[in-house]
Amino acid sequence: MSGTEQVLKLGGEGVGSTIFRTFAGGGFQFHVESSGMSLDDDDEEVWTDRTSERVGTLQKALDEVSKRGEWVLFYPMFIHPEYRDEVRQRVKESVDGLAEDVAGMFRHQRGRWERMCSGEDDRW
Repeated sequence: MSGTEQVLKLGGEGVGSTIFRTFAGGGFQFHVESSGMSLDDDDEEVWTDRTSERVGTLQKALDEVSKRGEWVLFYPMFIHPEYRDEVRQRVKESVDGLAEDVAGMFRHQRGRWERMCSGEDDRW
């Protein structure tokens, strides 16, 4: 896609999602490209790819990854420098909204998110 930039790349075991921005209609639109692995009835790996519709905000794109804010449990692999502050805010809001048992899992990712949002660690 011409004129498309990566905003946020998230990885996990057997899954990954990347949010892209495209300049259109006087502003940015965002979409998510995701892939994931599952096992079929014969225990064979099956990879699926998905591309979301374009949305008008980064938050709506994050909702495409996980409506309950669990995207913060993914491993952040890249954050576009222009979005570090917004992503930092979205991480805080999402963690605050997680169920307590799920929020406990975030502690394994907290340091990585802090480094990525501060720009200390640019990419994986």
